[in-house]
Amino acid sequence: MQNIKLFAAVFSAAILISACGSGDTNSSNQDPESSVGDSSNAIPSNDNDNLNPPDLGNPDIGNNDPDTSEPDDGDSENDDPQTSPLFSGITHNLPFDPAPRSALTASSKKVFAHYFTPYPLSINNKDPDQEYYRVHYLDPHGENGKFLDKGGLLRQKPLDRAPVPNYESFKYTDMRHEVRMAGKMGIDGFAVDILSNTGTQWERTLMMLDIAAEEFDDFYVLIMPDMNSLSNPGSYFVDMIKTLSEKPAAYRLDDGRLVIAPYLAENFSPQWWSAQVQNLKAEGIDVVLWPVYQGWQADMGNAIAATPNYQDIYYGVSDWGPRSPTSAANMDSHIDAANELGLRWMAPVAPQDMRPKSSIYTEAGGSETLRYLWMSAIEGGADWVQLITWNDYSEATEISPSTNTGYGFYDLSAYYNQWFKLGQPTIERDAMYAFYREHHTATPLSAQTTQMTLMQPVNNEAPRNEIELVAFLTEPGTLEIEIDGYVHRQHGDAGLRVYRVPTAEGTPIFRITRGGEIIQTMNGPVQITSSIDRQNMLYHAASSLRSRTSSVALSWPWRFGEYNSNQSLEISEQSSPFPRLSNHPAMRYHDSNANSEKGFGYSFLDTGANNITLSFDFNIQADSFGYFGYELWLADAKEAPGAIIDFSGGAQSGTHIQNYANGSYSSITNSKLQNDHWYRAEITVNGIQSGASTYQIRVYDETKELASASNVAFDENLSELSRLIFHCKQNDQAATSLLVDNLSLSVH
Repeated sequence: MQNIKLFAAVFSAAILISACGSGDTNSSNQDPESSVGDSSNAIPSNDNDNLNPPDLGNPDIGNNDPDTSEPDDGDSENDDPQTSPLFSGITHNLPFDPAPRSALTASSKKVFAHYFTPYPLSINNKDPDQEYYRVHYLDPHGENGKFLDKGGLLRQKPLDRAPVPNYESFKYTDMRHEVRMAGKMGIDGFAVDILSNTGTQWERTLMMLDIAAEEFDDFYVLIMPDMNSLSNPGSYFVDMIKTLSEKPAAYRLDDGRLVIAPYLAENFSPQWWSAQVQNLKAEGIDVVLWPVYQGWQADMGNAIAATPNYQDIYYGVSDWGPRSPTSAANMDSHIDAANELGLRWMAPVAPQDMRPKSSIYTEAGGSETLRYLWMSAIEGGADWVQLITWNDYSEATEISPSTNTGYGFYDLSAYYNQWFKLGQPTIERDAMYAFYREHHTATPLSAQTTQMTLMQPVNNEAPRNEIELVAFLTEPGTLEIEIDGYVHRQHGDAGLRVYRVPTAEGTPIFRITRGGEIIQTMNGPVQITSSIDRQNMLYHAASSLRSRTSSVALSWPWRFGEYNSNQSLEISEQSSPFPRLSNHPAMRYHDSNANSEKGFGYSFLDTGANNITLSFDFNIQADSFGYFGYELWLADAKEAPGAIIDFSGGAQSGTHIQNYANGSYSSITNSKLQNDHWYRAEITVNGIQSGASTYQIRVYDETKELASASNVAFDENLSELSRLIFHCKQNDQAATSLLVDNLSLSVH
């Protein structure tokens, strides 16, 4: 068994030379505020001079002071940031203030995330342990051992969620959530990889176009036929595009022309493409091509040579792009080359690339490839960006929030997306993002392994074995990485700072300190080990401003009842001012129909615990005069309520909270609340397994507890509790909105 600690000590000098930037071929495309440290020096643990950072000068100039390393003193106090009092804690999930979506999408610079239809959020709507991803894609023995010798098909999956009911198909519920999350980060839409014109993948393509139009009026689908997958497309290409063009969410230029961005366009001749454009025009569909090549310059040159007046057909060009830091740092030259041809450039941006099914991976250098590609697009003046990908788990290029990468690549891309469109955002909050692998790339497999083929690095980038900390600093501070009994430190100016140390065994702890005070601390997302049964070359990630995945697998919201045009459930433009408890955006349910008996709900796993606490923030808005009534149901998996809490009132009278039991209501003391105001509710349920459940409810404004009731008996005892439903029971002459944010559940 390899000793990772010894390996790190022997090779630390070579690793750190590369970390300091000497191996970069083009440093101009690094983040202008990044710096890395030299962890080769050690100081005694009682030397605390380095805890007081000196004046670091201009925050736009990287600090080259060496870091220091010292043995861990064993004090783990404040190492876990995940708990906080009610009125303190993380106030935002991002280190910058996101611009309004309307401002981001108004920019002429467009960003589309590549959407791969084979990997939806859930395949069979089961509990996470029985979900198809875990049983067949992550388990090496899945799908009858098809990828047994590769260690399994995948190394991570979309975030876990409890099963959701099918008032509308769970496929719609999940895809709505994906569109909302992509919309929340401010991108313009998805470039949907069109793999077929029939079957499941085609159905998902059409579903995406419909949902995009329902969820936003500025979220689009860039039509991207996959010319490596479509079989004999000449027989149906025009009809396929015609069907897609009829969807309102299909992306068009301002002059109305439909944009087609074929992947691997070089698989078909320029003459074939010219014929398709003319055939579509004959059908009354005016299109332009924005081909995506692999090695674009030769292929685009062939297309130009074969196409008189090529700019009438070709509007832009793109490449699938590199996946390594060295190649990523040189991408801005392609922008000028495309522009010189009179074409616009869609820059490729990808986080990493790791393919167990092919036994290969490309060294991404933590988040470095993603950051370099974004900076190439920003500094080079790219017209568009394609994020590659949103969800191709088979190649590990996904930025979508996932089980091992968390929100790391998602959050960084939200930051760079805003920079690309509107200029560099101001860092408003300190934040840390960690990126590292769960084992050294040279760690041998155990004797029990079923993986017979070792993964090999490709694309001429040597493997790295480092722990990376990407810090957003509001002012100068000290970055710390604690691992294997040592604390490594590096001073950093205000701005975006990058710090790396060699891989070692254990779970890293990351900190920001100032003047000896710990500002933030975060445990790493996974333990680094030297004992493995299969290789996982995926970079894991974590954020200090995000809560970690819960064992209850709380779902995203789903529709309760069959909606009509009077009901809607969408992302809210308003968020709760309370500290963040959830990674999901605030939701707005709107109902303009009297006595609709509809609403929305959340699922969670029945943990078998006797006591749980549900917390959420809410805001009731009455758009017109009249009486309204909402109920909160604590329910089982069949949506049968065991306890009902009533929120009723009027546009002028405000909202009253009442407990409902035995056919009657009882008011909660001091529970008259203002409309259009945020409150936090905490509901603790006791005795779930005893058959005699009771609950306690507390309601707070931003300063104090306002109302409470204790030992309220359930109206109906439940054998399990796994649903929280917000039910609109009454809406007399009123149009109301219920905003819900920060839903969380804890077991105790």
